[in-house]
Amino acid sequence: MNKSFTALLTMLFTAFASVAAIAQETSGSSTTTTTTSSTNNAVDPSWFADNWMWLAGGVILLIIIIAALSSRSKTTTIERTTVIRDNNV
Repeated sequence: MNKSFTALLTMLFTAFASVAAIAQETSGSSTTTTTTSSTNNAVDPSWFADNWMWLAGGVILLIIIIAALSSRSKTTTIERTTVIRDNNV
């Protein structure tokens, strides 16, 4: 990709992110009711409360990064020159 295309994509992504952030702001006329309850994290079934899920995700991410970086180094070119000696001269 050339630099102008990358810059364009960066600008579009930044504009989209700012519009999404502004859209989440609430106006002063709305009312919200929040109820909280005490939960025990040991029985919380959500995936982010389990440490083994974070560990598995980190290992998978590390494997993907290593595989992507190692595939780049295999694109080297080897040049060979064959010299044939003529003994009749």
